[in-house]
Amino acid sequence: MFSGVPTLATVLRQHGFKTAAFNSNPFLSAGFGYARGFDVFEDGLLSKRASRLPRTAYTYLAKAVRLVRRTPYMPAPKLVRLAVRWMREECSESTPFFIWVHFMDTHGPYQPKRGIAYLNKVRAERLWRKAVTTPQAITSEERDALKEAYLEEVAFAERYIGVLLKEIESLGRTEDTIIVLCSDHGDGFNEHGFYSHPRYLYEELVRVPLLIYHPSLGERRIVQTPVGLVDIMPTVLDMLGIPPDGLDPVGQSLWPAILRGDTSSLRGWVVMDATPDRLQYIAAIRTNRWKLIVDREKGTRDLYDLVADPGEQNNVAHLYPDVVESLEAQLRDELEQREPLRTFAESPEPEVDAEVLGRLRDLGYIE
Repeated sequence: MFSGVPTLATVLRQHGFKTAAFNSNPFLSAGFGYARGFDVFEDGLLSKRASRLPRTAYTYLAKAVRLVRRTPYMPAPKLVRLAVRWMREECSESTPFFIWVHFMDTHGPYQPKRGIAYLNKVRAERLWRKAVTTPQAITSEERDALKEAYLEEVAFAERYIGVLLKEIESLGRTEDTIIVLCSDHGDGFNEHGFYSHPRYLYEELVRVPLLIYHPSLGERRIVQTPVGLVDIMPTVLDMLGIPPDGLDPVGQSLWPAILRGDTSSLRGWVVMDATPDRLQYIAAIRTNRWKLIVDREKGTRDLYDLVADPGEQNNVAHLYPDVVESLEAQLRDELEQREPLRTFAESPEPEVDAEVLGRLRDLGYIE
């Protein structure tokens, strides 16, 4: 909860942008500090609308809503409706705007789109709970069912992303709008003995899409050098010509690489941290060839040759001790540079109410 750390929303609002966010992940709710910088923030929780209710009544209302809803999150159609309405009402042809829409449909429990919705809900929740708590008990048929439902959810989300992009086009804003499409994580399907996305750093969890559209680009360009989501903020600000003004972003601007194919300024590696809230970290560093995962809780170091072993099945740390030593030193230096963020002026810990706890439980984040 870093209340003083600038975000893309806080910086853009300071530069005259209207800002809005639409999501329904309880971890990304206003109570956890994610509303900073947004003029409008919709997190799908009842708390704002039910603030005058007695706490007991609010708790029972939250439970009732969870039972009635088909999903433990706000689905893509409603998110897109809210986002479209805001853009139509607030974004004239000359209004600079920043909108963040976070879809949860590809998150478990994956629900098939065919058949009876509430029957699908019950079945999906039962299978999801089994996959998360006892992955070893999942049969090959159940794994196939999970994958099939997941792909249905991907197609469903993709459809509504298209609706959102069409709205930007209908507003006449395609030629002056930067569009960033990314994912915060992937999900495992027993590649390493787990489903969902626990605190691991294997490729199925951390290798995610990052697509950036800029109106001035005339052709598609693929950057092969590893980059991270921390690079989005400095990239967008660079594209907009907004100077850092004392900001010290963790990431790097990808704009030269996107615009001209010039990757000379890119680091060539990306760092991942599965435990930013713990002193004994689980972190990794990845280059085009190598991936080193350091688990200080267990005292292990796993090195994977991603060219020869893209599925990360063979730990070759004992074969390449020099590579391990070099990458670990680089990883340690990077994490030490990020350490000030841990001690930055922090907000008080949020009070997590019954609704948030229930939603987190439904999504498999807590037991």
